[in-house]
Amino acid sequence: MEISILNTDFETVVIIDFYKSLIWTKRYYTPGDFELYIPANTDILPYLKQDYYVMRDDDDTVMIIEKIEIQTDVENGDYYIITGQSLESILSRRIVWAQTQLSGNVVSEIYKVLNSNIGSGALSYRKLSNFICATPALAVTETLEMQTTGDDLQSLVTEIAQQYGLGWRIRLNENNQFVFEMYKGDKVDAYFSPEFDNLITSDYVSDKTNYKNAAKIFGEGEGKARTAVAIGQNMTGLSRRELFVDARDISSNEGEISTTAYNAQLVARGREKLQECISTRSFSGSVEPSMTFKYKTDYDLGDIVGVENQYGVTAEPRIIEIIENWDDTGHKVVPTFEEWEV
Repeated sequence: MEISILNTDFETVVIIDFYKSLIWTKRYYTPGDFELYIPANTDILPYLKQDYYVMRDDDDTVMIIEKIEIQTDVENGDYYIITGQSLESILSRRIVWAQTQLSGNVVSEIYKVLNSNIGSGALSYRKLSNFICATPALAVTETLEMQTTGDDLQSLVTEIAQQYGLGWRIRLNENNQFVFEMYKGDKVDAYFSPEFDNLITSDYVSDKTNYKNAAKIFGEGEGKARTAVAIGQNMTGLSRRELFVDARDISSNEGEISTTAYNAQLVARGREKLQECISTRSFSGSVEPSMTFKYKTDYDLGDIVGVENQYGVTAEPRIIEIIENWDDTGHKVVPTFEEWEV
């Protein structure tokens, strides 16, 4: 596998085919990252610059160099340690510049806020001329009701994506454009268990420590006049676990937004906060990359797979992270599975 370093004009300046180790992490909801550990070579150093891009010849993910470290060791030799994040991290460089109402199809509303703050509809000094949104290929029918001001775009997209189980990525196309797209993994036949000798290690957790199932959401106003709505009224007795939600940041703009629409936004905020307090089960583990089911052939990032540990605990979680590691011991693939609600 070869690693290419590209300059800010997307021109390949050097190809690296020898390295001590490489950790390459891709994520479904958030940007990935990498760490490249290579023997020090004065011929390569001039091409290792912050903001340069890193690509593999067997993967379309683009990484951005953010940190360069030179490690000297008389006994073991000198090394360069190059780290950074994937191209998706560029969204953290922009915020939602003005108060924005998001009301409509989830994907369409995400595209709208991106276009207004980093794409063609942004102010000239905030615009990335090569940033575009791909034509939606997802048949998403869910709708979104929220108000946002000041959130960085990466956090906003991540929050919405997690709520609706959607992945997102930014690809570099043949015209050197940054192409944003939403996607959803498939349910595949890949299965990981000791029975197939492809689940090397696993960690299973069942947790309801922070579980909440009812909430009262307070919006604008003061004291007894403060607007409030409640959700979860069907929960009673000891099974009821309440949460206070401060949603003062959501504004009706002095009546410009109707009471019905405003209350709907408060309810949406409450559901969002309850989603952060669910009772969960989770699996994580490392798999044997060359056995039975192969990464990128039988399963990929975002896919839903089957998992069973040696104690008979089974699940069908989504893969939300894949860590690939190359070192002296070979190639390892470590998937992280999404927590699921009990």
